[in-house]
Amino acid sequence: MIIPILNGLLRFSQAPITWILFIVHGLIYFMGALPAIQSQAIIDDLLDDEHFIRVQGRIFAQYVEAHPTDYSKLMQRLAEKASQGDPEKLELMGTLAIRNARFLAEGPELEYRGDQVQITRWKSRLKVLQNSQDRHPSYVLGLTADDMGLTKWVSYIFVHSGPYHFIGNMFFLLIFGSMLEPLIGGLALLVIYLLTGMIGAGVFLLMTGATAAPLIGASGAVSGLMSLFCLIYWRTPVRFMYFVLPSAHYTGFIFLPAWIVLVMFAASDVAGYLSAVPDFGGVAYAAHLGGEGAALLAGLVLYLLRYRKPQRLATAGPEFPVGRPISIAEVIDSVRVRGSHL
Repeated sequence: MIIPILNGLLRFSQAPITWILFIVHGLIYFMGALPAIQSQAIIDDLLDDEHFIRVQGRIFAQYVEAHPTDYSKLMQRLAEKASQGDPEKLELMGTLAIRNARFLAEGPELEYRGDQVQITRWKSRLKVLQNSQDRHPSYVLGLTADDMGLTKWVSYIFVHSGPYHFIGNMFFLLIFGSMLEPLIGGLALLVIYLLTGMIGAGVFLLMTGATAAPLIGASGAVSGLMSLFCLIYWRTPVRFMYFVLPSAHYTGFIFLPAWIVLVMFAASDVAGYLSAVPDFGGVAYAAHLGGEGAALLAGLVLYLLRYRKPQRLATAGPEFPVGRPISIAEVIDSVRVRGSHL
């Protein structure tokens, strides 16, 4: 395993916007922790109820069979098996129903074949589930098929599903933010972070489609910072930490070209997206790819602006002769002269 270390973590005074983003993420995560735990406990209890899930699977199967043109061939085959009483397919369909916004909106109002007592009980318990979701921070701030208002395109970035999701994204935010903010400035970092996060959400909706399950997390925005870093420092050797075994001989640091970071992340996201089954959900690889692509475009724009207006670079390092095109490499070298290092 290798992970980029780059410059490490800068002080607040050196990268204030990066640290403010981190603090906002942390406040939202910890303020929402208790409501998330309370709501998730109710949701988990219902989803762990085998009887509830199987009844829901049978009902969802009937719904899919009644709307064949709205579902994939895979979903239609699963519905057919579930209607025949296959226990495994019933549970799978019951779980998938929670992600289907149209079914959750229309389903409880329709009539179904089968034990009407069980169906009435299912409708009552589904209402409890939906009420719990309405109080859960992931649904309140996340981007869902039911609510795609403009504010949700930003707020979803600041919500995380758990400690590992939060810690992983914040580690890379601090690493790449500390690397980029001294070079491009805090305002540019903030705009690129939010914009790539929003574009990542848009790409996810185009490639995967909106569901009742919320899109949450800073992965798309962090992927944007990573891509911009890789474009600016493309062939520059940067520091990685490698870990093979918990031993001094198998743990340490190595310097590799910056483009290695993009290959590592993008290859993993492409493989994840291609291997995922859209109906089953999971990690939003399409949002990662959208953030990465948007940041590459932003990096090209920054490059063109610097190339065509070199006189504006006077504050970024040593004086450059006005009228001569300035390359990204020269800007990076000027930053190094002032004390920055990789």
